[in-house]
Amino acid sequence: MKSVEATPLNNPNQPRYIVDSMFGTVARKLRILGFDTYYSSCLRDDDVIRMGLEQRRTVITGDRELFFRSVNKKIPAVLLHSGNDLQNVGNILQSYSKTLKFNQSLARCPNCNGVLTKSPKEKIKEKVKDKVFNNYEIFYECKQCSNVYWMGTHVAEIECWIEKLNDVISSNFK
Repeated sequence: MKSVEATPLNNPNQPRYIVDSMFGTVARKLRILGFDTYYSSCLRDDDVIRMGLEQRRTVITGDRELFFRSVNKKIPAVLLHSGNDLQNVGNILQSYSKTLKFNQSLARCPNCNGVLTKSPKEKIKEKVKDKVFNNYEIFYECKQCSNVYWMGTHVAEIECWIEKLNDVISSNFK
């Protein structure tokens, strides 16, 4: 049995998601990959359905009732069965036809889903520690929450995780 049941995604080239309160870490990972992903830990099922309809978002849930309510309203939905983020994100993106790569300039803010823009180094000086400011040249700032990001040592971990994710996605096709 597959670990996911899904209805077709609204736009396979650039899907948008709404993730229910069970999968906050999945939402963060989708955002890092550059997918517009709405998440709030206090969303009610009716809010998820309303936003899925109004904003044309695919509903991501582990709740069978919410999944079937979404499908009955013709909202694309993915029902997750795993506690493993790698498997869950792989199942969500199984119909995404591109090989995934980390691209900081396409990533979204993992905290608020805001769009990241390249920011002049001088503009963020007061927002980062001196060591970070001195060791990095390129910075991105979230337009929504003003968090600052840079290509630090964590990027290697992200790229390794994405490599494993691509393996999971490709194994779903076999």
